[in-house]
Parts: sequence; structure tokens; C-alpha cells
Amino acid sequence: MPNKTTVGRVSALPARRFGKLVLKEIMKDALPGASTLFVHIPPRTKLPAIYHKNTREIVVCLKGRAIAVLDNRRHRISQGSYIFIPPNVRHAFITTAQSCDAIAIFSPPLWLDPKADVIEE
Repeated sequence: MPNKTTVGRVSALPARRFGKLVLKEIMKDALPGASTLFVHIPPRTKLPAIYHKNTREIVVCLKGRAIAVLDNRRHRISQGSYIFIPPNVRHAFITTAQSCDAIAIFSPPLWLDPKADVIEE
């Protein structure tokens, strides 16, 4: 865990791509019990439905628009919208003409590795 104040830019963080989805880990291990990712979903993208067995997720839309599909119910999100996703809730995101940038906070931490609590349906 960092012991000093840190200021950085998301644009400077290394990106990991999963198909069209772009993820960037923000300060790994900075928050005990949680992880934070920057999420970019390009325009006209439909992400596959996934769920987490043990992980809670909060998604905050920073820019753009998307449709969040939570257990087959559609919700429009835009800048300033947030979503809380409990464990075992199937979820997917769809963008149309606009991309969507968001921050996702996971508890317990969810990092980008093969053991991540991500189950694709």
C-alpha cells in the first residue's frame, strides 16, 4: 500500500484490452479491500454478459452513454450515473453511437489476472 500522496493521469496508465474493452488498473493495492479500474467501452460495442461469484461492483459513468443490462433489465446510464452490482448479478454493457468511460470499484479486489472473479456466460 502506498504511503505517500500520489497524483497521476489515467492516460499515462498501461492499458489491457479484452476484445474492444479497454481497462486500466488505478493504483493497485492503494485501497485495502478494494480495487479500482478505469473502463473505456468504444462506440457500437456489446460486451458479453458476466457475473462475479464473490465481488461487489460500483460503476460510475464519467463520460458518454451506455446501456447497462442487469439480470436482463436495461438501464440507460450517462455522465454522473452510478450502478451498484451485487455478487451473482449477470451484467453487460452496450454502447451505441457514443463511447463510455467509467470508473469501476470492486470489493473484494478484482485485478486483471486469470484468477479474477469473472464468469462469462
